[in-house]
Amino acid sequence: MTQAKLFDKPECLDVMTWAGKWGDSLEKVVSARFTELTGVPVRHHTNIGLRLPERLHDALRTRERPPYDVVWSNAVPAVAMAELDYCQVFDEDDMPSLAELYERARPTGFVDRLVFPYSVHYVLVYLKPAVEARALKSWDILMEQRHAGKIAVYPNGKGFYPIAQVLGGGSIDSMPENMQPCWNYLAGFRPRIAVLDYSIGMESLFRTGSINLCFRALPNALGFIEAGLDVGWTLPEEGTSDTTDALWIPQHVPEDRAYWARKYIDVALSAGVQSEWCSRLGALPANKRAEASAIFDGPGFPRNMDDTGGFLYVPDAVMWRHEAQWEAIFEQLPSVGC
Repeated sequence: MTQAKLFDKPECLDVMTWAGKWGDSLEKVVSARFTELTGVPVRHHTNIGLRLPERLHDALRTRERPPYDVVWSNAVPAVAMAELDYCQVFDEDDMPSLAELYERARPTGFVDRLVFPYSVHYVLVYLKPAVEARALKSWDILMEQRHAGKIAVYPNGKGFYPIAQVLGGGSIDSMPENMQPCWNYLAGFRPRIAVLDYSIGMESLFRTGSINLCFRALPNALGFIEAGLDVGWTLPEEGTSDTTDALWIPQHVPEDRAYWARKYIDVALSAGVQSEWCSRLGALPANKRAEASAIFDGPGFPRNMDDTGGFLYVPDAVMWRHEAQWEAIFEQLPSVGC
């Protein structure tokens, strides 16, 4: 008797997701394919931002049944959960797709309980009526006085630190030991930022001309264009940084549900689903057999998820250990005085 026959199909599988283009892509590609293959419907629970919901934290702390069978989150909070032993160990017999992944998709120290299904690169989004395309060669455009007070980045400056390090005259290899070039640059840049927020609602700021430039993950940039905004995106010549997200199963999900959660993650990692899902997102797939979007044929992007020499790569473990500290320093920088 196979393992699949040992567990009845649940009424549905509960998956934590994001809104906008992110959630739409997961639902239409990953969840739809999982339901097609298994007959198990998926119930999506939207979470805005990168912090994990308090109800999930509460359930894990009190060892109660979590509200989600599968969590799709940023890698940094996922690693924090794994370090607390809040993530279930994978049963690789249920997840053959794990054997097809690039090395970076299986994070060192957490290969048995976390997987990174893709990597996402940051780009510079610009409002076409306000910014000439020929002026976008360098990230230095962010320091032009005419754009002061019309720039958006993520809360706490997330994702921008490697770029700031280079723009400040430092090297990526010296992070985190010598971050002074980063802080020197950000001290001048922070007062020019008008908006520190995630992408939900950013469309209205572009439509009203409240922002000209926006540091954003490529999937969000593509989502703005699909929404009909008069914007474009570019990857400046100094290069860019990236981020990873994770799929994991919380502790205390019952085994009869955890089995189907493992199957869900396995479907998400399969070559065909990866090709379509990551193409829709504008992300670099984790599966070696998946086809990457033609976007990644352009200069400044890596060739595959293990090509860490192809961009401004800060080792994942450095990001996990230091990002919260960097964000705290960023928040102490002066935010006025353009």
